[in-house]
Amino acid sequence: DKGEWVGGTKPSKPKPKTPKSPKPAGAKKPAAKPAKNANDKFPKPRGRAPLDSTGAPAAWDSETGVWVGVAKKTKPDGVPKPRGRAPLGAEWNYETGEWEGGAKTSAKKKK
Repeated sequence: DKGEWVGGTKPSKPKPKTPKSPKPAGAKKPAAKPAKNANDKFPKPRGRAPLDSTGAPAAWDSETGVWVGVAKKTKPDGVPKPRGRAPLGAEWNYETGEWEGGAKTSAKKKK
């Protein structure tokens, strides 16, 4: 019973180890691939390009490292919008810092 294999298939025999050949002293690792344009200061980011004002993909400027024709999103001035779910149908007023419109929340009932 001790020497027999009980599983479904017999385990494979271990492969003989091959000795590694020593590398010559002058051998070096291959250099990394050079960039498409080695004179580019900023490589083009991976992924989809943002859309410009016309809806077409924007062009990448490798000298400055920015997308050409894309306006940066700006936050409105005033009181920041609170995190979390907005009251149903309400909109945030950045000047007053309060929710406007929508359903008013009633006081919780005590039991």
